[in-house]
Amino acid sequence: EKGNKPPSTLFMKLWNRENNAKFGSSVCVTLPYVRKEIPIVIVFRAMGIESDREILEHIVYNLKDIQMMEALRPSLDEAAQGKDLSTRDAALDYIGRR
Repeated sequence: EKGNKPPSTLFMKLWNRENNAKFGSSVCVTLPYVRKEIPIVIVFRAMGIESDREILEHIVYNLKDIQMMEALRPSLDEAAQGKDLSTRDAALDYIGRR
């Protein structure tokens, strides 16, 4: 039947922009129909999960896991740099411009 499309996929990467290492500073997501990678924190904000604590609660099983919290710190910092991306509308606008 015409119009059947394969399901869209979502890719997540943990990478370091400086040397393209697979494990590094930022968790980014590749979304269907969006050309650039989007920081995972901005994707959560676009879904309506706006506070840093709520985002961490969705990603990290145990908030006392220092190693995981430190691994996610750069992602939170990247989402906070420059523009105010703390609301759902701002995050959706950011994604839409990519």
